[in-house]
Amino acid sequence: MKYTNKSKLIAGALILVIGSSLWLSKDYLTKGNAFPNLPRVEQTVNTTEDYLADFDYAYEVLKETYPYFEVNKIKSGVDWLANKDKYRAEIAKSKSTSDFYNRMNLILEDLHNGHTQLIDEKIGFNMYMLMKSYQIKPEDKFYYYREQEIEQFEAPKVRARYNINNESIKKALENGNKKDFLNNIVNNGNLGNVLVGDIKNDIGYIKINAMQTDMGIEEDKKTILPYLE
Repeated sequence: MKYTNKSKLIAGALILVIGSSLWLSKDYLTKGNAFPNLPRVEQTVNTTEDYLADFDYAYEVLKETYPYFEVNKIKSGVDWLANKDKYRAEIAKSKSTSDFYNRMNLILEDLHNGHTQLIDEKIGFNMYMLMKSYQIKPEDKFYYYREQEIEQFEAPKVRARYNINNESIKKALENGNKKDFLNNIVNNGNLGNVLVGDIKNDIGYIKINAMQTDMGIEEDKKTILPYLE
Protein backbone atom coordinates (compact mmCIF):
# COMPACT_ATOMS: atom_id res chain seq x y z
CA MET A 1 0.00 0.00 0.00
CA LYS A 2 1.47 3.37 -1.06
CA TYR A 3 0.74 6.49 0.98
CA THR A 4 1.08 10.01 -0.41
CA ASN A 5 1.54 11.60 3.00
CA LYS A 6 3.04 10.73 6.36
CA SER A 7 0.00 8.90 7.66
CA LYS A 8 0.28 7.02 10.96
CA LEU A 9 -1.42 3.70 11.56
CA ILE A 10 -2.27 2.84 15.14
CA ALA A 11 -3.59 -0.05 14.28
CA GLY A 12 -0.90 -23.40 42.67
CA ALA A 13 -0.66 -19.81 42.97
CA LEU A 14 -2.96 -17.29 41.44
CA ILE A 15 -1.12 -14.99 39.08
CA LEU A 16 -2.76 -11.86 37.74
CA VAL A 17 -1.32 -10.04 34.78
CA ILE A 18 -1.76 -6.29 34.63
CA GLY A 19 0.11 -5.12 31.57
CA SER A 20 -0.16 -4.39 27.88
CA SER A 21 1.38 -7.33 26.04
CA LEU A 22 3.70 -10.25 26.53
CA TRP A 23 7.06 -9.55 24.91
CA LEU A 24 8.05 -12.59 22.95
CA SER A 25 11.11 -13.35 20.90
CA LYS A 26 12.14 -16.76 19.68
CA ASP A 27 15.73 -15.47 19.72
CA TYR A 28 15.72 -15.34 23.53
CA LEU A 29 14.97 -19.02 23.73
CA THR A 30 18.22 -19.95 21.99
CA LYS A 31 20.45 -18.28 24.57
CA GLY A 32 20.38 -17.05 28.14
CA ASN A 33 20.90 -18.43 31.62
CA ALA A 34 21.18 -22.06 32.58
CA PHE A 35 17.93 -23.70 33.63
CA PRO A 36 17.79 -25.58 36.94
CA ASN A 37 16.68 -29.19 37.26
CA LEU A 38 12.89 -29.00 37.26
CA PRO A 39 11.21 -32.43 37.34
CA ARG A 40 7.60 -32.65 36.34
CA VAL A 41 5.13 -31.76 39.08
CA GLU A 42 1.60 -33.14 38.78
CA GLN A 43 -1.29 -30.84 39.58
CA THR A 44 -3.16 -31.72 42.74
CA VAL A 45 -6.89 -32.32 42.76
CA ASN A 46 -8.46 -29.15 44.13
CA THR A 47 -11.53 -28.91 46.32
CA THR A 48 -14.20 -26.25 46.54
CA GLU A 49 -12.38 -24.90 49.59
CA ASP A 50 -9.21 -24.54 47.51
CA TYR A 51 -11.00 -22.56 44.80
CA LEU A 52 -12.63 -20.30 47.38
CA ALA A 53 -9.29 -19.76 49.13
CA ASP A 54 -7.71 -18.73 45.81
CA PHE A 55 -10.54 -16.33 45.14
CA ASP A 56 -10.31 -14.84 48.63
CA TYR A 57 -6.58 -14.36 48.20
CA ALA A 58 -7.03 -12.65 44.83
CA TYR A 59 -9.82 -10.49 46.23
CA GLU A 60 -7.65 -9.24 49.10
CA VAL A 61 -4.68 -8.55 46.81
CA LEU A 62 -6.86 -6.54 44.44
CA LYS A 63 -8.57 -4.74 47.32
CA GLU A 64 -5.20 -3.59 48.64
CA THR A 65 -3.41 -2.80 45.38
CA TYR A 66 -5.81 -2.28 42.45
CA PRO A 67 -6.35 1.47 41.87
CA TYR A 68 -9.38 1.59 39.56
CA PHE A 69 -12.36 0.33 41.54
CA GLU A 70 -13.98 3.77 41.76
CA VAL A 71 -13.29 4.45 38.10
CA ASN A 72 -14.97 1.17 37.21
CA LYS A 73 -17.94 2.03 39.44
CA ILE A 74 -18.41 5.37 37.69
CA LYS A 75 -17.90 4.14 34.14
CA SER A 76 -19.66 0.76 34.28
CA GLY A 77 -21.82 0.94 37.39
CA VAL A 78 -20.18 -2.17 38.84
CA ASP A 79 -19.13 -2.11 42.50
CA TRP A 80 -16.71 -5.02 42.23
CA LEU A 81 -15.70 -5.15 45.86
CA ALA A 82 -19.34 -5.13 47.01
CA ASN A 83 -20.00 -8.21 44.86
CA LYS A 84 -17.73 -10.48 46.90
CA ASP A 85 -20.49 -12.82 48.11
CA LYS A 86 -21.93 -13.08 44.62
CA TYR A 87 -18.52 -13.95 43.18
CA ARG A 88 -17.77 -16.49 45.92
CA ALA A 89 -21.06 -18.23 45.17
CA GLU A 90 -20.03 -18.49 41.52
CA ILE A 91 -16.55 -19.80 42.38
CA ALA A 92 -18.10 -22.40 44.69
CA LYS A 93 -19.67 -24.01 41.59
CA SER A 94 -16.23 -24.78 40.09
CA LYS A 95 -15.92 -28.44 39.08
CA SER A 96 -12.30 -28.42 37.91
CA THR A 97 -9.24 -26.19 37.60
CA SER A 98 -10.20 -25.18 34.07
CA ASP A 99 -13.75 -24.44 35.22
CA PHE A 100 -12.37 -22.28 38.05
CA TYR A 101 -10.10 -20.51 35.55
CA ASN A 102 -13.04 -19.64 33.30
CA ARG A 103 -15.28 -18.52 36.18
CA MET A 104 -12.51 -16.37 37.66
CA ASN A 105 -11.84 -14.65 34.36
CA LEU A 106 -15.54 -13.90 33.96
CA ILE A 107 -15.46 -12.30 37.40
CA LEU A 108 -12.38 -10.28 36.49
CA GLU A 109 -14.16 -9.07 33.36
CA ASP A 110 -16.39 -7.04 35.71
CA LEU A 111 -13.36 -4.81 36.26
CA HIS A 112 -13.64 -3.79 32.61
CA ASN A 113 -9.89 -3.79 32.25
CA GLY A 114 -8.55 -5.90 29.41
CA HIS A 115 -5.16 -6.07 31.09
CA THR A 116 -6.38 -7.73 34.29
CA GLN A 117 -6.90 -11.45 33.90
CA LEU A 118 -5.59 -14.89 34.76
CA ILE A 119 -2.92 -16.15 32.41
CA ASP A 120 -3.31 -19.55 30.80
CA GLU A 121 -0.77 -22.35 30.72
CA LYS A 122 0.78 -21.41 27.39
CA ILE A 123 1.30 -17.74 28.21
CA GLY A 124 2.57 -18.55 31.71
CA PHE A 125 5.15 -20.96 30.31
CA ASN A 126 6.31 -18.47 27.69
CA MET A 127 6.62 -15.73 30.32
CA TYR A 128 8.90 -17.98 32.36
CA MET A 129 11.04 -18.83 29.35
CA LEU A 130 11.40 -15.18 28.45
CA MET A 131 12.25 -14.12 32.01
CA LYS A 132 14.76 -16.92 32.43
CA SER A 133 16.48 -16.35 29.10
CA TYR A 134 16.50 -12.57 29.22
CA GLN A 135 20.01 -11.13 29.36
CA ILE A 136 20.23 -8.43 32.02
CA LYS A 137 22.90 -7.18 34.42
CA PRO A 138 22.43 -7.14 38.22
CA GLU A 139 22.77 -3.36 38.32
CA ASP A 140 19.73 -2.96 36.07
CA LYS A 141 16.62 -2.04 38.08
CA PHE A 142 14.66 -4.70 36.18
CA TYR A 143 17.01 -7.44 37.38
CA TYR A 144 15.48 -7.97 40.84
CA TYR A 145 11.93 -7.94 39.46
CA ARG A 146 13.01 -10.60 36.98
CA GLU A 147 14.55 -12.72 39.74
CA GLN A 148 11.36 -12.52 41.81
CA GLU A 149 9.26 -13.56 38.82
CA ILE A 150 11.55 -16.52 38.12
CA GLU A 151 11.39 -17.63 41.75
CA GLN A 152 7.59 -17.57 41.62
CA PHE A 153 7.42 -19.57 38.40
CA GLU A 154 9.82 -22.20 39.76
CA ALA A 155 7.68 -22.88 42.85
CA PRO A 156 6.29 -26.45 42.61
CA LYS A 157 2.58 -25.54 42.46
CA VAL A 158 3.19 -22.86 39.83
CA ARG A 159 5.35 -25.21 37.76
CA ALA A 160 2.52 -27.72 37.81
CA ARG A 161 0.00 -25.09 36.73
CA TYR A 162 2.09 -23.88 33.78
CA ASN A 163 3.75 -27.18 32.83
CA ILE A 164 7.25 -25.90 33.55
CA ASN A 165 9.62 -28.87 33.70
CA ASN A 166 12.79 -30.29 32.15
CA GLU A 167 10.94 -31.86 29.24
CA SER A 168 8.87 -28.81 28.28
CA ILE A 169 11.89 -26.50 28.60
CA LYS A 170 14.00 -28.77 26.41
CA LYS A 171 11.27 -28.84 23.77
CA ALA A 172 10.92 -25.04 23.83
CA LEU A 173 14.67 -24.54 23.44
CA GLU A 174 14.74 -26.94 20.50
CA ASN A 175 11.73 -25.29 18.85
CA GLY A 176 13.23 -21.85 19.45
CA ASN A 177 15.52 -22.45 16.48
CA LYS A 178 12.61 -23.18 14.15
CA LYS A 179 11.19 -20.55 11.87
CA ASP A 180 7.58 -21.20 12.87
CA PHE A 181 8.14 -21.03 16.64
CA LEU A 182 6.68 -17.54 17.13
CA ASN A 183 3.69 -18.44 14.95
CA ASN A 184 2.94 -21.26 17.38
CA ILE A 185 3.23 -18.92 20.38
CA VAL A 186 0.77 -16.36 19.02
CA ASN A 187 -1.64 -18.97 17.62
CA ASN A 188 -1.38 -17.49 14.14
CA GLY A 189 -0.85 -20.58 12.04
CA ASN A 190 1.92 -19.87 9.52
CA LEU A 191 0.97 -16.24 8.90
CA GLY A 192 3.73 -14.67 10.99
CA ASN A 193 3.60 -12.20 13.84
CA VAL A 194 2.59 -9.23 11.68
CA LEU A 195 -0.20 -8.99 9.13
CA VAL A 196 -0.71 -5.99 6.83
CA GLY A 197 -3.29 -5.26 4.17
CA ASP A 198 -5.48 -2.74 2.38
CA ILE A 199 -9.05 -2.04 3.41
CA LYS A 200 -10.16 0.64 0.97
CA ASN A 201 -8.38 3.42 -0.92
CA ASP A 202 -5.81 4.92 1.49
CA ILE A 203 -7.03 2.97 4.51
CA GLY A 204 -5.04 -0.03 5.62
CA TYR A 205 -4.26 -2.06 8.70
CA ILE A 206 -1.29 -3.48 10.57
CA LYS A 207 -2.01 -6.35 12.95
CA ILE A 208 0.73 -7.18 15.48
CA ASN A 209 0.01 -10.36 17.44
CA ALA A 210 2.76 -10.04 20.06
CA MET A 211 5.12 -7.24 21.07
CA GLN A 212 8.68 -8.38 20.53
CA THR A 213 12.29 -7.48 21.23
CA ASP A 214 15.64 -7.64 19.47
CA MET A 215 15.62 -9.97 16.45
CA GLY A 216 11.86 -10.39 16.58
CA ILE A 217 11.46 -6.68 15.88
CA GLU A 218 13.81 -6.93 12.92
CA GLU A 219 11.67 -9.68 11.44
CA ASP A 220 8.52 -7.60 11.89
CA LYS A 221 10.17 -4.63 10.15
CA LYS A 222 10.58 -6.74 7.01
CA THR A 223 6.79 -6.82 6.74
CA ILE A 224 5.84 -3.40 8.12
CA LEU A 225 8.34 -1.03 6.47
CA PRO A 226 7.77 -2.06 2.83
CA TYR A 227 4.04 -1.75 3.38
CA LEU A 228 4.40 1.84 4.61
CA GLU A 229 6.56 2.97 1.69
